[in-house]
Amino acid sequence: MEKRVELMAAVLAEQGYATSVRPGPGGFTVQLCQGHCPVQSIAEEAPEWCEAETRAFSRVLDVHVQRLSTLAGGAHVCTTTIPVAMATSKEG
Repeated sequence: MEKRVELMAAVLAEQGYATSVRPGPGGFTVQLCQGHCPVQSIAEEAPEWCEAETRAFSRVLDVHVQRLSTLAGGAHVCTTTIPVAMATSKEG
């Protein structure tokens, strides 16, 4: 999954997004960060743009993702958390 997220980040970068991928806490997730958004002014007026992008990420990666912040919402970066490993329960 991490390679797929890296590939998606590279494709987004080609489209003008400043992207990076970093590990999330515990190693179960990665965070896709977008430090520049070429459609930020549109998204500020129409926040459903960000919601549609989040749904598209989920469809492309075939996993539930969670948007934590957006540039359009006033954050310094758009951040999406993507699961890469399943947590296992400890059996006692």
